[in-house]
Amino acid sequence: MNEFSPWTLFTDTGLIALLLLTGKLLRIKVRLVQRLFIPPSLLAGFLGLALGPGGLGWLPFSHQLGTYAGILIALIFSCLPFSSSRQA
Repeated sequence: MNEFSPWTLFTDTGLIALLLLTGKLLRIKVRLVQRLFIPPSLLAGFLGLALGPGGLGWLPFSHQLGTYAGILIALIFSCLPFSSSRQA
C-alpha cells in the first residue's frame, strides 16, 4: 500500500485537473456532447473511470484517491459559516 505524501496529492490533483480540461475540450469540440448538455465534469469522471486503475490502468492514481472526498467535504462544511450572511 502506498503511503500518503504531498507528492501523491499533487499528482492526483494534477491528473484530475487534466481530466477536467479534457472534458471541457470535448464539450467544446464535439457537437453531440453539446446537444446532450453533458457537463465537462461528468465527461472527466467517465474518462477517469475508463483510463484509471479500475479501467485500462493508464492513469497512475494513488490508492489514497478515495479518501480525498471525505477531507474535502469536511473542508466545505467548515467554510460554510464564512459564506452565510447574517440578517438582523
